[in-house]
Amino acid sequence: PNSIGRRSGDTVSDSMAAATDSTASSERTPLAKADAVQVYSCEDVRAVTSLHHSLLSNYPGTRTVGQVLEEYATVLHRAASTDDASARVQVSNWCPPDEQKKPFTLELARRTIEREHGFEEPPTEAQRAAPMDPDFEAAVTLALSGDIAGLTALLDTHPHLTTARSPFGHRATLLHYLASNGVETWRQVVPLNVADVARLLVARGADVDATMTVYGGEFTAGGLLESSAHPRDAGVLDALRPVLCPE
Repeated sequence: PNSIGRRSGDTVSDSMAAATDSTASSERTPLAKADAVQVYSCEDVRAVTSLHHSLLSNYPGTRTVGQVLEEYATVLHRAASTDDASARVQVSNWCPPDEQKKPFTLELARRTIEREHGFEEPPTEAQRAAPMDPDFEAAVTLALSGDIAGLTALLDTHPHLTTARSPFGHRATLLHYLASNGVETWRQVVPLNVADVARLLVARGADVDATMTVYGGEFTAGGLLESSAHPRDAGVLDALRPVLCPE
């Protein structure tokens, strides 16, 4: 298993909102204030984030899982029909090679997006009808933005989030998102204080032995970390490893 690949335009951006910011400079930007957190993102991830900006600018809103998947698929299908480079990132990473040789229909776009969200088989009607959890998604965004204060405040109000799971097929926990591997492409970013974020979650009860379903198996956050390009390229692998892989 591996995360979305590294390319020449990888960057570290200065923004607490960098997890959803597709406009980051290709050069390192000075900190705007003392407590700002820099967030690493690779060019491919930023391209996919930009492609789906209309959805992510109001995410998740009141959408169900099925509505999120359908919006993603519609945009991907439209972009792929014009050979958009951003669409190629998702197709190359989440559509099996034999299927990439076929005409890229809307149905194939749907299956590509479903796989990206951990559904190896088409989701059931019950899975599609499941509501997105705004609190969980807010926690993911705060964690991936490195916003310790904001995440702490949210966990104070909703302590169950440390062990909550995504409604998507992979069933990732917050710790899994910190490994930046096997989750939604746009979520594969790394705050440079990610080890501190992980320590906060563990201190609040997050289970390092919890597994998510991806790549045809079950993986802990620590297991996914070892094959993830992003924490290594961000220079935080050695700091994060002992938190996610305690002896």
